Amino acid sequence: MIPGPLRAALDRVPRDRMRRRQHQLVILFWVSAMLMVLAMVIGPWLNDRTIAADRGQAYATVTDAGWWRTTVEYRDESGRLRAPRGGVLYPGNLATGSGVWVDYQRGNPDLVKVSGRNFSHALPPALATATVASALAAAAWWLIGIPDRRRTRREGGTQGG
Repeated sequence: MIPGPLRAALDRVPRDRMRRRQHQLVILFWVSAMLMVLAMVIGPWLNDRTIAADRGQAYATVTDAGWWRTTVEYRDESGRLRAPRGGVLYPGNLATGSGVWVDYQRGNPDLVKVSGRNFSHALPPALATATVASALAAAAWWLIGIPDRRRTRREGGTQGG
């Protein structure tokens, strides 16, 4: 139940305008989620492209396979030991202490990915995000329309009888 002063203020707002604003919020949520999905795919694609343009390859040791980040150590072409702060891209199924071939950008050795993996590994989470966001937006859209459908049924029931 909504308290008295808030209820009075809401009663002064025309129903059509309130429903339209609610629908606009749902659209804003959905568009924001789809932009996030695009970023989830375009970002890794750009990273892959950047690495491919100036690629170095090395054998790396996984130093930490954590929940948020998997870190590696490798020696670049000049023999310097590198440990990228941001971890490695596409780290699935790596364990601490294991060895893996990595590709890195020579100009920025902190940009590292597991060899043989690419941005297509970002597609499943992006599609899952798009699916969940679309389902939530559809449910919200439907819920916003419930009062109108009830009112239509009530008005239709009294007129037709």
